[in-house]
Formats: sequence, structure tokens, C-alpha cells
Amino acid sequence: MLNNITKINKKNVSYNLTCSSKTTFLYPKNYHELKKILLYLNKIKKKVLIKSGNCGHGDKSNLHESEFAISLSKLDRVIKFNKGNKTVIAQAGIGLNELFFYLKKRGYIIFNIPGGRTVSLGGGISGNVHGRPVEKNYENFGDNIVSLKVMFENGKIKLITRKNKIFYNVIGGLGICAIILEAKLKVHKIKNHFCEKISTTISNINEFKKYQKNLKRFYGYINHFNANNFEGHFIHFAPKKNIKKEKIDKLKKYFLLDFLFNLCSFFKISFIISLFINSHTLKIFYNLLFYLKKKPANHTNMKMVDLEKSIYFIDYNQILPQLYRGGMIELQFSTQSNKLFKLIQTLKKTFIHFNIFPFIFVLKKIDASNKPYMFNFPKNNYSIGLTYPKKVYTNNKFYFKNLYTILFKNKCNLYITKDETFIDNINLWYKKKYLNSNFFKKNKILSSDFKEKILQLIK
Repeated sequence: MLNNITKINKKNVSYNLTCSSKTTFLYPKNYHELKKILLYLNKIKKKVLIKSGNCGHGDKSNLHESEFAISLSKLDRVIKFNKGNKTVIAQAGIGLNELFFYLKKRGYIIFNIPGGRTVSLGGGISGNVHGRPVEKNYENFGDNIVSLKVMFENGKIKLITRKNKIFYNVIGGLGICAIILEAKLKVHKIKNHFCEKISTTISNINEFKKYQKNLKRFYGYINHFNANNFEGHFIHFAPKKNIKKEKIDKLKKYFLLDFLFNLCSFFKISFIISLFINSHTLKIFYNLLFYLKKKPANHTNMKMVDLEKSIYFIDYNQILPQLYRGGMIELQFSTQSNKLFKLIQTLKKTFIHFNIFPFIFVLKKIDASNKPYMFNFPKNNYSIGLTYPKKVYTNNKFYFKNLYTILFKNKCNLYITKDETFIDNINLWYKKKYLNSNFFKKNKILSSDFKEKILQLIK
């Protein structure tokens, strides 16, 4: 029945290299072929994963219970660009990389573009990703969306807007509510009205409080090996009118980093490096890094980056999973401002007590989103990201149980689309929102390993 539809058998691997499955990818060329696939799968009672890009995290991007996946990568057209009402309509299979540069050539931009070249428009909506640049009322990628054209399991197509309740289930719905065919997005004229300012290292809490007092958004890295002081290196966004004599670098692409990534992948250099990564080498690396950043010479050499023309789509960050000897677990959660410093100190003490440290400790301040999307991040202004080797997670269950207990006690909001450990650790009270909804029960075909875990809990 699917003789004329392109099929490719290949290994489906998550972005963070923590899970994989043998999969038959189906590539419909039009909506009629897509409907044909769904009717066939309904008939043979087989479940299917939706994965068009190559950047899915964890068990949201695999489906071991079925060998089928649908890719919309052939449905990748820009259908209409309208300067008058400042909108663009594009098919879900187009890469955000491609869409970004299509708009940039015409002097326009959309907000919350994540890094990496392999995220599709449909994937960005389904994961409700966040990125940069950001503006007020555009805290998540879903905030760009004006309307969606979707196909349901029975093959019916419907145009939905914010007036439809299902609109908020599709955005952040991880591809298990309906198949996104097209999206209409609000676009904005590029005005170069703000820049990215790379700051100096902050050495204590008082410095940090002064630094971030009038900032709505920043991100940076915490030295989690410094047990005594709050120490971090941060980047924030400054209005261009405040930039006077500073030189503004206009970044293009990091060609050198791209070359190094390909070199590491080809010669397995990253795996060799992974053999030398442990708590001792990490501590030396971080303390040296922060020592160099604190040197007086760096204080007069702050870089200014023309943000809106420098969004880069480079896969060098995909070296990280390879350094983790079998992938990485990425925990992201947001916290209230009055709990931030105590939480950071408690986390540091936990790392030291168990002698288990994350490879990266990221702290962000961004506008919290209050939209009713199915999965949404953040729900507090401050968010923390911790990245661990998958091997460390597998072999240290007690440590992670302790870590999650700390997060629950501090009422942290976990970002479910990045954290595949969610189901293993989160308590039943926190699951209540998902277990009591019919969201996971409705569709029989559209699925993922994550959905199947939820269904097992409901049973």
C-alpha cells in the first residue's frame, strides 16, 4: 500500500546519544501521501514517531514499540511571505536554519531560534524550544505562531488559531497530538537595536546582584567547583543606543569550530578525550578558566556582538554528547529568585559530597512564560541547566534521587522536553497534571517512548 512512498531504513539516534532504535523512515512528498500513511498504520494497528529534523532529545525522539517514523523533511517550502502584515507561512519540514536565512535576506527575523542546524520548524513548535534573540511576549518559540495547519490521525486537516483549545496542546505537544503541516509566523523587521555583551567574570554574590539588577535577560556559566564563592561568567544583551565607542564584531559562522567538529567526528578524537574527563580534570579546567577570565587585561577587552546578524547554526555543541561516552543527560529547571542562591549553594554541596559534578552548570535569566502551552519553559525567571554523562546517571541512581529531592523541595519547574530522566525521578504529585489529562490517551498512532512511559503510569 505504501509502494510509491520513499522509505529509508536507518538507525534513529537522539541528539544527546542516549537512546537509539532501528527505524523505517517514511518520507511523504505531499499531504495526500501523508494521509495514506496514517490510514495504513491505522489499519495494521502500528504506532509511529514524528521526527523531521535531527535534533530530538532523549526518549521524546525514539519509539521502540514500533519500527516506523514519519519525516516531513520533503515538505519544506516557504508558502507565502507577506511584508504587509509581517507574516510568513512555511511547511513544517523546513529547517529553522533555512527559514532564518530566508527571512534575513529580506530584512526580517523570528524570535527564539535554538542553536544547531538540524531543528525543523515542526520540531521547534512541538518542543516549544527557546533560543535567541528574545523580546517581551516572545519567551518561547510558540509565541511566534499565529496559526497552524494540522493533520489528525484520521487524515483530516484543520486550520487552528489561538481561539482553538487544541492550539495550545500542539505547541509543546512533542508531536503526539497532531501532525503539524504548516505554520503561520509573525516576523519582525531587523533593526539592530540590541547587541550581545560578553562581560567579565563575577566573583561573588554582591557583584552578581549588582550586575543583574536591571537586566531582563542574560546567560552564563557557574564555576561549580568553587565551593566558597558564587563565581560566574555571563553574557547579556544591551540596547545598541547604549553602545558608543565599543567595537562591534559581526560574526558570520564559526568555520574553524565547524572544521574541528568534523575532524573530531572522523578521527574519534572526542571519544579519546572522554577517557580523561573526570571530577579532577574538570576542577583544574574550570579553576584555570575562571582565573584567566578574571585577569585585569580581559576587563578592558569586552566583546560586543551584533546579535541579530550573528545567529549561527553550528553543530560544534554536538561534540559534547560524544565526550560523554554514550551520551549526555541534560537537566533543565527554573527556580524563583528568592531561592536562587541557596539552591546553587545546596547543589554545590551535593556535588562535593558525592564527588559527582556536572560537566556544565548554566544559569539564565529570561522572561518567564505564562502561556498555557502543553509543555512550557520557563515558569520562573531564573533557570539552571546541568549536563551529565549518561554513564554517570545510570551508575549513580542514589545521587540523582537526592538531586531531584532538592529540586522538589525548592519547587523548581522541570523542563520536560530536555530531561529524559523525568519519568524515573519525578514524584506522583508532580505528575498529576499529565496523568489526569486525556492528552496521552486520545491518539492511538502518534507516539514516542516518552508517551509510552506515561501510559504505563496511567495503567
